Amino acid sequence: MAVLRDLRWEIQQELHQLTSARNRDLLYKLVESFKDEVEEDLPGAESTEVELFDFIVDFLRSPHMKSLEDQGMSRLLAFRDLIGELQLPTSVEGEDARGLPDLDEVTVAPVTSGAAAPTVTTTQVSQMTPFWS
Repeated sequence: MAVLRDLRWEIQQELHQLTSARNRDLLYKLVESFKDEVEEDLPGAESTEVELFDFIVDFLRSPHMKSLEDQGMSRLLAFRDLIGELQLPTSVEGEDARGLPDLDEVTVAPVTSGAAAPTVTTTQVSQMTPFWS
């Protein structure tokens, strides 16, 4: 299936980026996600980025994946999502994973000028006709 091939290729490209970035710990976490699905021993903690990459690619092309009901499509999608989750920066207290402040609490600074604060008006926007019509 072309969709499966494209998905495998997309995952391999992301893995190449991780390998070139020397992100061995993240690759090792990805390998560990296979521990219940492989019969062979997982690469050890001392494995290189290349060894981890090869192990992951071999698993993605394995007969086990092809024997799954959907030829491994759901597993590949879950694996791609795991790559994305592991690449997110860890959150800091009071911030979400993107580094934005939590929106549960908002602090508003008081107006310090001598002028009166502007009034708030609410307008309802109706469907507009483009000017080029």
